[in-house]
Parts: sequence; structure tokens; C-alpha cells
Amino acid sequence: MSYSCTAAVVPRVNYFSTPAVAFNGFPIGIAYEVDASLVGETVTLRYDPSRRGRPIQVHHKGSLIQQARVVDAYAN
Repeated sequence: MSYSCTAAVVPRVNYFSTPAVAFNGFPIGIAYEVDASLVGETVTLRYDPSRRGRPIQVHHKGSLIQQARVVDAYAN
């Protein structure tokens, strides 16, 4: 997603948010993980984009199951 910017010199990064791509040495996205028991299941992710840093809720069949965890790249 892109946003207009009024700054004089802003480099444009032609990628969507993805932790697989780095810009200036930093990933341009965050990867999350959920419990392996949800593999193959349909889940709903709920989050408030206006409140950065708030947890991402994982719902399955209408019930809150857990909060998504940020992937630990060194542990995985």
C-alpha cells in the first residue's frame, strides 16, 4: 500500500509489505505465526490498523483462538 508524501526526497519502494525484502538493511514487513493445529483451517484475523503494535486476534468458527505471534527468525 502506498501513501502520498509531501517530503522533498523520499525513495519509493516498489514492494508491498513483506519480511522477505529488505530496504536499507531492514525488512519491510512483519511475519506472524499461529498454532500448527490451524493448518488447513479457515481463520479470521482481526486487528486495528490505526493502533500499531496492538495484537492480531485469530478467530476460528466465531471464537477467539489466540493472538498471532511475531515469527522469531532466529528460532525458526
